[in-house]
Order: sequence, then C-alpha cells, then structure tokens
Amino acid sequence: NLNSLKENVDKIGKNYDTIKKEYLYLVSNLKIDNLKEELSDVKNTREEFKEKIDEVQRLIDEGSYEEAMELSKETPDWQKLSQEDKNTMMELENQARDLYYEQKKSEKEEEIKKQDDEFTVEKAIEYAEDYSLRTGLDTLRVEVDKTPQYDEEGRKYYNVGVYIIELDELNDAYRIYSDGKIRRLD
Repeated sequence: NLNSLKENVDKIGKNYDTIKKEYLYLVSNLKIDNLKEELSDVKNTREEFKEKIDEVQRLIDEGSYEEAMELSKETPDWQKLSQEDKNTMMELENQARDLYYEQKKSEKEEEIKKQDDEFTVEKAIEYAEDYSLRTGLDTLRVEVDKTPQYDEEGRKYYNVGVYIIELDELNDAYRIYSDGKIRRLD
C-alpha cells in the first residue's frame, strides 16, 4: 500500500510539473502578446505624432500660427513619444506662439497707424464736444489746437482747452487721442 501511495504522489508531482510548465508557457505567451500589442500602439502613436509635427510645420509655413499652436497642444500619451519628437513639437509650438504674437502686434500697430492717419482736427473737435456734453456742462466752450501733436509712443493727439463761456476763462486742458481717450494736462 505504501508503494501505491508513492506511485500516486509521483503521478501527482509529474502532473503538477506538467501543469506548471504549461501555465508558465501560457503566461509568457500572454506577456509576449501584450508586449507586442503595446509596442504596436507605441509605434502607431509615434507615427501619428510625426504626422502631427508635419501638420504643425505646414500651418506655420502657411501663417496659420494660432491653429498651429492649438494643434501642437493636442498630444497623445507623452510617455510613448521619443524625447526628440517631444522637443521638436515644443520648438514648433514656441515658434508658432512667437510668430502669432508678432503678427498680432503688427496688426495692432497697423490699426493704430490707420486710426491716427484718419484722425483729423474735425474728429478731435467732435470727440471733445461729445466729452463736454457728457460732463453735463453746457456753459463750456471747447477749443482744439489745429496742429496735431505726437506723444512719446508716436500716438497722434490734439490739445484741447475748455473755457467757461461767461468768464472766457480756461477751465480744463487735456489731450484727445485718435481712439477718443483723454489725458489730462497738469
């Protein structure tokens, strides 16, 4: 009976070893399959990101800086990308941002220049009279110096004197700019 028990234990041991080997084989195959899938995903992510880099560069070349900035911020899983690709995209994003703000600054300067070019003494008088009416004092007379002036930033303005009609006395003095803004004179 002892021999029969020993034979059963040996069979169980052999079956255990066989099952253990099969289990380890299946687990390693599963790990390999998962690793292959993960590597494929990383490869696809990198290829898509390289296409996005090319698209961002194209948008910059076309002058679509704001769109390039937005696209450069749409990123996949950063851990799947090479450092070189990350650096390239960050450089493109910085380039797009710099060009965008340069473009906006240039547009603003052009708008200001146009506004200043169209700013006449008649327009200055209109702005000054509107301002006086808003103050509620109809006992004032507005005089605008007909010679345009330019401040330290190059902005065009006219000097305005506001007089009390009955006294013919200067009550207020200010600069009026092409955008309608007023800067008091001390």
